[in-house]
Amino acid sequence: MKNSQFKKFISFFLYILAVILLSGCWDRIEVNDIALVMGTGIDYFNDDEIELSIEVKLPGGEASGTGDGGGGEQQTFVHSATGKTMAEALSHLQMRFPRRLFWGHNRVIVINEEYARKEGISQELEFFSRSPQARVRDRVFVTNVKAKKLLSTNQHLETMTAETLRELSDTNIGIDISVRDVLLGLKNDENEVVVPMITISQDTEGSVEGKNEVELLGTAAFRGNMMHDVLTMELTRGLLWFRNEIDLATVTIEPEEADGYISALMVSANSKLIPEIRDGEWRITIKAVSEDDIIQNTTNLDLTKMDVLQSVEKQFEEIILERLVKTVDRVQKEIKSDVLGFNEAFHRKYPNEWDMHKENWNDFFTNIEVDYDVKVYVRRLGLSTGKR
Repeated sequence: MKNSQFKKFISFFLYILAVILLSGCWDRIEVNDIALVMGTGIDYFNDDEIELSIEVKLPGGEASGTGDGGGGEQQTFVHSATGKTMAEALSHLQMRFPRRLFWGHNRVIVINEEYARKEGISQELEFFSRSPQARVRDRVFVTNVKAKKLLSTNQHLETMTAETLRELSDTNIGIDISVRDVLLGLKNDENEVVVPMITISQDTEGSVEGKNEVELLGTAAFRGNMMHDVLTMELTRGLLWFRNEIDLATVTIEPEEADGYISALMVSANSKLIPEIRDGEWRITIKAVSEDDIIQNTTNLDLTKMDVLQSVEKQFEEIILERLVKTVDRVQKEIKSDVLGFNEAFHRKYPNEWDMHKENWNDFFTNIEVDYDVKVYVRRLGLSTGKR
């Protein structure tokens, strides 16, 4: 009897304890108590301090999601603070806000070019990666203007600059890289880091007063932690071939056989690096294959004829080949930082030989001979075979 009463007492006690511990939200944080950080910028300040800028969503705006569409009024504002370190700058920034800064919605980190060249980017990105709120999938950019100024631009299509940058990454026109990608690249002896380079567009003809857009300039190439050089957008497209990241492209040729132009849309593409060491000579072949659709033909060429089509395919191959050669020349002769991925390809196939040169790889790889195997296949000719 006593044992039964004791069991009932214990059960009742545990029930009461569960009610006390599980009921309510004693540690909740109300939305009205936080400020949503959407974008982050890092600049120099007086050459010896960091200026940390954040784009913050205005209270009462649309709910944060993946698409703040639509050319309405800007729904964010930009605020900044300085400090000797990131932690100090963030502390000073928080003191200027009546709400707790929340980084869970941050989408982009923009770093000024001067800062990336002099200080590098690893410490700053490591700081964000350790934050329990921040996300390592945030996109990373380098800009040739002040990051604070870029975040402060009013956009035409989006209501916040951070969303514009995220959408720009999703187009796959240039390099798309996250905090995680950069940190892994910096810790990996086989790769050098590349980051998309952006600026404020100077083409304001016909634009709405007070509105600006951001645009891709190319790619910031790093040597270790420090930014080393810049690849133009043309060479960035070549770089994407070497990294097997080419996705969206339209190629136009002026055929030798007729007046006018033919444009092809790349439907699918893939590339592969094939390393080889023979008799002490290091060579690497890039094998690039593209399948295209003809989307415009302003010539009188009849592409249904096999010999004509093969000639056109050959000319498309020459366009891609020229871009690849220009990219290799620029990287090997001027930048001298292996952003092309040769390092990883040789390490994977020839680990022992690679180990002998890993310490001075950026100098060694400039002497590697490159061969090119480019193939273009036109799969669809479109409704028109040429003008009449």
